[in-house]
Amino acid sequence: MHRAIIIDDEKDSIQTLALLLSSYCPEIELIARCESGNEGIQAIRNHQPELVFLDIEMPQMNGFSMLEKLGSYPFEVIFVTAYNQYAIQAIKFSAFDYLLKPIDAEDLVKAVEKWKNKKAPVQPFEQFQHLLQSLKQPISTIQKLAIPTVEGFLFVQMSEIVRLETAGNFTVFHLLNKTQVISTQIIKEWEETLQAHSFFRIHNSYIVNLQYVKKYVKGENGQVIMEDGTTLDISRRRKDDFLAKIMQ
Repeated sequence: MHRAIIIDDEKDSIQTLALLLSSYCPEIELIARCESGNEGIQAIRNHQPELVFLDIEMPQMNGFSMLEKLGSYPFEVIFVTAYNQYAIQAIKFSAFDYLLKPIDAEDLVKAVEKWKNKKAPVQPFEQFQHLLQSLKQPISTIQKLAIPTVEGFLFVQMSEIVRLETAGNFTVFHLLNKTQVISTQIIKEWEETLQAHSFFRIHNSYIVNLQYVKKYVKGENGQVIMEDGTTLDISRRRKDDFLAKIMQ
């Protein structure tokens, strides 16, 4: 059994999540239900959970402020939130997981399975600091990305990323220095995360950093030649959008 706590100021939300956990994630033992950040801090100190489901939008002390007050912590967080695009983007850049209200059972199971399968299950303090910094600036100005790997997390400057390539349920990052980083997130998730920056998905298999597109080669669909010498196909349905984007 894995020990978990829910922290949410809405009783109905707590009850719903508790029922979903009981029905779909029986390996999760719910050891406390808290309705404020202060209650959450006390419960964490008393019960030492492995996993915390934390609502972001709470009065007096929101979820981010609660973690900041708590300091470093030996558990993992799955954020729970109503739709808040800015907060969600910051969470993605910092490689935290989240659930949208109303919570879908399938999404919950995926999040819990993802947590259980991690080799390094606890988020480092640096990851949370990265999240706090991301929240304090416009998404388009964030320059560092947290990339989850099987070993933990790697923090990379986005200016060092040349291209991304799908590899089944993983994504391979190709960096300027010719090294590769294998991410445990699928390429679709990275497309959503990077869309506010100079990245574009030219194909189901590829996302490119437009800053490193060296040449466009005409053809039925067209190709791009990257600064690292790689030639990549452009899919037919993405060609026009790519040309419009590259010309901006």
